[in-house]
Formats: sequence, structure tokens, C-alpha cells
Amino acid sequence: MMRRMWHGMAAAIVMSFSPAHADETRERQIPQDSLKSVPQMAPDAVPGREKPAAYLNGTNITVLAPIYEHAAGNVSYVRFYNQKTSTSTISVQVVGTPTGRVYGTASVTVPPKASIQLAYTQILQRAGVARDGYIGGDGGFSFYMNAGSNSSQSYQHVIHNADNGFFENMSVCQWDETGIEGLIDASLINVHTTSPYMTQYPSLISFHHYGNTSARYRIRIYRATDGALMESYTVTMRPKETFLEDAAWYQDTWKPLDVDSHMNIVFSRDDGGNFEGIPAHYVVNGRLGAVLNMSQFCHIGYTPVK
Repeated sequence: MMRRMWHGMAAAIVMSFSPAHADETRERQIPQDSLKSVPQMAPDAVPGREKPAAYLNGTNITVLAPIYEHAAGNVSYVRFYNQKTSTSTISVQVVGTPTGRVYGTASVTVPPKASIQLAYTQILQRAGVARDGYIGGDGGFSFYMNAGSNSSQSYQHVIHNADNGFFENMSVCQWDETGIEGLIDASLINVHTTSPYMTQYPSLISFHHYGNTSARYRIRIYRATDGALMESYTVTMRPKETFLEDAAWYQDTWKPLDVDSHMNIVFSRDDGGNFEGIPAHYVVNGRLGAVLNMSQFCHIGYTPVK
């Protein structure tokens, strides 16, 4: 199948996707010229990064700190990803710093294969906490996240500055992820689609097969807002092969609307062999002339390996 590019998409597009495409079994050919050069980020384009969250010795609890509460224009957004096939709920406690006072608890329900993005202010609102509503000497908030006994829930912490267009993946994983993926599949979350809303921030996806023999992988595309399956197809990788393509190649037949700005991509081995792939997600920031690595996301509430 030839690579397709969706050019000149406008907000007036109203074509909807037919679910029938998602059930097709088809093989796509990787373009021979797919490995592209990625421009380097300007050294002064990256502000000071957040430090790793303090270790919390509690089963099923994951800490996200610090929260960027409009600091120098930077705002924290949290993406909650559900890798399961059933709906799941994540509990988020709003904790004050430095007192450790619990201000309230928010509940986030995530459909299967969906990734729900919430600004920190939306989480505070769900917890019944006012922005800047500190008491007792506190000067900031942190989020303590609990998915119960469910180790298939994840999060990604992103900051965005609406004034200058800067954004960054600030995820710092607290738990050792050994054994969670199980070499079964791998996900990339909140990949930017080709919707007109994302024109200035196109996503690039790379995939490397490090096996010694050829392998067939299945690629499934899910709409991030509700987890709906939009695409499903296979690709065959040669040993040690890498390919790098933009979102248009992965979407193939799905033409997202303005509201469909994010998609989740799940890679799995489709020929019975072990998963031997390394996916990565990059975003080109057209406003800043920079490329950002958005691959990292973290599991919630996974007990460390002892």
C-alpha cells in the first residue's frame, strides 16, 4: 500500500470514519525512504526541567510533583491512559506542600484504550479545591494517584505555555516498570492526529525491530477521547529495521475532525513471536522550531520489584 498524506485539511471537513475499516486485516508496506532526519532542538528552547518526585513507600500510590500552576506561564496537564479492555477509575488526592494536608480527592473515569487529558485546574475542580486555595502555609499542590489493584493504568505529565507555544513531556516514573509490559505490546499515547487543530504540532512515530529475523506487527489506532478503534493493520519488519513516519501514514484511512486531535497507537506482535520492538513518539513544534520526545508515560500504583 502506498503511503498517503492528507494535505490541506480544513475545519470544514465533515467526513466521518466507517467502523468497518477497523476490522480489516491488511498488510501495509513500509516506505523505503521512511527513515527521516529529525531537526535538533535549539539549546535555549528547553526551560528548567522538573526534578523527580520524592519516593513514596506505599503500594498502589503514585506521586506527581511538582504541579506547574501557571508558573512563568507553564500549566500542568495530566493524561490518564487505560490499557485495559474495561472502564477504570483513578483516584487523585490533592495534597498540599509542604504540610502534606489532603485538600480533596478527584475521580477520573477512563474508557478502555482511551487517554483522558485534564488540566490541573480541572482536577482541582473535581476534588472541590480552589485554585491557589492554600491554607496552613502551603504554597503548592501535588497529586497522589491510586488505581487500586489495577496495574494497567498509566499517566503522562505534560506542561504547556499558551503564551509562547512551548510544551514538554515532564513525566518522571516512580515505579520500576519491569514485568508490566510483559513483552506483549507497547503503546504511544496522545499522538497528534492530522486534524486541522494540530497543524502546527505534527507527530512523528518511529518503530525499531531489534530481532534477528523478520517479524509482523499489528498496529491499532484508538481515538484518545473514548478509546474507539479507528484503524487496524499489519506491517512486516526486516531484522534491525527502523522506520519513522508522520501521523498521516499511521492513520491511513481515518480523517479526524477538529475535536479528534489525539490518538493512541498500540503495537503488538502478530505472528506468534516475542515482541521485539521499540516505538517512540516525537512532536515537531512549528512555533518554536523544536522537536520534543513525548514517548514516556508512567504506570500508576505498581509495586516496585524487590
